[in-house]
Parts: sequence; C-alpha cells; structure tokens
Amino acid sequence: MAAQWQLKVAVESLRPQDVVEIGVTPETTWEEAKLAACQVAYAEPVDVATRRLLFRGRERSPTATLGRDGVRPGHKLMLVESDESKRERARAAQEAQMEQIRAERQRHHASSVHRDGVGGTVGDGGAVGDGARLAERCRAEVDTAVRAADALERELGELERATERAVQGGVASAMGAAVPKDVAFLHLGDRLEKALISLDGVDTGGEDDLRALRKGAVRRIQALMERGDAARARAAGAR
Repeated sequence: MAAQWQLKVAVESLRPQDVVEIGVTPETTWEEAKLAACQVAYAEPVDVATRRLLFRGRERSPTATLGRDGVRPGHKLMLVESDESKRERARAAQEAQMEQIRAERQRHHASSVHRDGVGGTVGDGGAVGDGARLAERCRAEVDTAVRAADALERELGELERATERAVQGGVASAMGAAVPKDVAFLHLGDRLEKALISLDGVDTGGEDDLRALRKGAVRRIQALMERGDAARARAAGAR
C-alpha cells in the first residue's frame, strides 16, 4: 500500500490565506481529493459539483490519480468555487435584493395612500399632482438607468471587438496578448446587475405606461448581460 502524506489545499474564500490539509496517496483520484478537501474546508456541507480542485492552475480528470498527474509531497492544490455556482449565487442574491426593494416600495406606497385617506385634505388636484410627481420621478430614474446602459453597451462593444481581433489575430491570439481579461467582463456584468437592481426599485404606482417604460429598460439590460456572457465565453476560448 502506498504511503500517505498530508497535502495542503488553499481554499478560495474571503480570507485567501485559508489552507487545509488532506491525507492522500499517489493512487488518490482527483474526485476523492476534492471530496476530502470539501469535507475539511467547510463547516456546512457543500455540493462538491460546485467546486473545482486545481493543480498548477488547471482542473484534472476526476478519475485520474494525483500521482499520475505529478502531485508530490510539498505541492499545494487550490479549491475554488465554479464560475457557474458563483453566478447562481449572485442571481439568488439579486433576486432577494429585488424582492426586498419591491416590498419596501409597496409599504411606502400603501403608507402614502393611507395618510391621504385619513387626512382627508388631499383633493383631486393634490392627487393629480402626486401622480405627476411620481411619473416624473419614475421617468427620471429609468432615464438614469438607460444612460448607464448606453455607456455599458459602448464598453461591451469595445470588449467584443477586442475579442474578435484576438480570435483572428494568429500568433498574437495564440499567446493571449490581445484577449480582454476576464476581470473586465466580470466588472461589466456587476455594473449591469446594479443597473438592473436600480430599475427594480423604480416605483411606477401601478401605471401601465410607466411599467412598460421600466420593462423596456429591464429587457435591454438583460440582453446586454446575455451579450456579455457570450463575449466572456468567446474570450475564454481565445486565451
């Protein structure tokens, strides 16, 4: 039986210095090593499929052994969350934030209606004035998000063009010199998500035309997010 040794595994977290140790042999498979690392690294159980175990920056075949792929005592592995899992967590957090914003808007609107009804001092003219102010504020907030989308679309276009030049750039493309960095796409996606969240917080007061205005802006930003994901994947393939 092959001798076992303790292998260090750096764990991606809010504290990059976190390191755990797992017992392995040359015959340990990558899937077994990942399972062992997850069990040691996390206080709560995690879905192993959402994690990647890297050696020298690469993920290996789950059924291959550490020994076959050159892992020796003194080497270090890295356990990271998959990009898909990160995106799913971000979407869930965004949905939760949007739901909180919607609930807050509804409470605010209900409170305003209640005050107007109890006070009895707001006549038809006051109601019209409130509606006009609501519409003006809604249009201004949507316009702000649209201007942000305009700027982000220009930035996305530059990334797309740079990616296409890299894909068609021969030797320079093979070296990865002209390929946009992944962080550029991540930052772009983050700002698009913030613009989307800001739109979800826009109070339309239930008016159909204002809802349609907001919905159009939301769809545009969602389309930009899809373009960004596609461009990011294309850039990754060009590296």
